[in-house]
Amino acid sequence: EMAEDAEFTLPELDGRPRRRKQTKKKVGKGRNDLRSYIGVIVRETISILLDHWRCVPLEMKETLWLHFQEKSKKAKNKRAKNVYNHRLGSTGYGGMLYRKKKESGVSEREIDRSEAWLMARPDRDGKYSSDVTPIAEKINELKSQVEQGTFQSQGSHDILGEALQKQPNGSMVQGVGQFFTPSMYFHVPDATELARERKMYQESFQFMSAQLERMNARLNAYNNTEVGSSNFPKPKTSTGVQIDNDQQSPETLGKRKADFPS
Repeated sequence: EMAEDAEFTLPELDGRPRRRKQTKKKVGKGRNDLRSYIGVIVRETISILLDHWRCVPLEMKETLWLHFQEKSKKAKNKRAKNVYNHRLGSTGYGGMLYRKKKESGVSEREIDRSEAWLMARPDRDGKYSSDVTPIAEKINELKSQVEQGTFQSQGSHDILGEALQKQPNGSMVQGVGQFFTPSMYFHVPDATELARERKMYQESFQFMSAQLERMNARLNAYNNTEVGSSNFPKPKTSTGVQIDNDQQSPETLGKRKADFPS
């Protein structure tokens, strides 16, 4: 009776699954939107005094079913617009990046979204579909251009955006999962770029250190040669008289020649 008399309102919620530690976004088993959504609407609309689902009034079931069909239709229409289908299942990008972090210890933000986009699309044999293959080749080509310095990946004009020829819209960023807006992803310190810059400086420092060590070794060898050459005996004339170095200089020889009468 309480369930029949209570005012029936549906919550405007997308579910409350567990969150990712790094980005505070949904991840794990509780991320399944449908399961979470059903759990929320049932908790807030069905009385806990009802012992079984069969006891729920038919009118309330019909209302829930109509609301579910509306949400399902929106999801199907949205899904139909997705050209490059991923193979992540219900775990999504959040679950994939979470596993990657546990396996390799790499931070989620250190994985470029173009890499995540590719990781989400191979089949069981590790191959891409005919639609995805050209994009994968373009991504690899752009990565080479970034390393060569001919392409600059910055903000939304990055590798994936250039490969797809599509900029993120106001509510979605490709390659990072749901509920990420451009301001949440691009307008924050980019750990990926910082890590690349740090690696570049470390490599430059190591190269300069090696160059400095080689220069020091050559300088030490040169100094040792100079010290050794000063210990050689001075040359002697045919009469056995030792000649100083300054006596053999062009200036000294010139002066002595001038001393002789012409």
